[in-house]
Amino acid sequence: MKKKHMIYSLILGVIIIVGIYVQHQLNLTKPASPIDTLRGNFATEPEEYNVLFSFESEDHSFIQYHESTLVDEGTYVKINDNAYLLKSDLQDTYFVLQEDNSFYYYDTILSEPRFIKMIYGSSATVYFDQTYYDKDSLND
Repeated sequence: MKKKHMIYSLILGVIIIVGIYVQHQLNLTKPASPIDTLRGNFATEPEEYNVLFSFESEDHSFIQYHESTLVDEGTYVKINDNAYLLKSDLQDTYFVLQEDNSFYYYDTILSEPRFIKMIYGSSATVYFDQTYYDKDSLND
């Protein structure tokens, strides 16, 4: 009888250890919710257009690109824990950072305004060079 209880206890112990390990692995795959400081880049999922935001936490500035072309720049203000206000000459709009570090944005700069989902890319800020290069001058 003692042997039977010992086997059941051993099986129960193994199940508990495996359960703790699986729970730990699942927690490692969850995104840190949500990022404390708005910094880095957010982009749309691949669609018929490409929108990208790059946020700089030091001066609370943002730049917005459509198809790698600069379309807006301004500042942002943190309203509360996850709510932000974007301010520029073209827009004053709010968004709420979700648990998975994404946000929905009403893009009025597009020719047909629409809501788009912005997905967190990384904490690195992104800049596209907007300088026009003359191909002929590069060959001289």
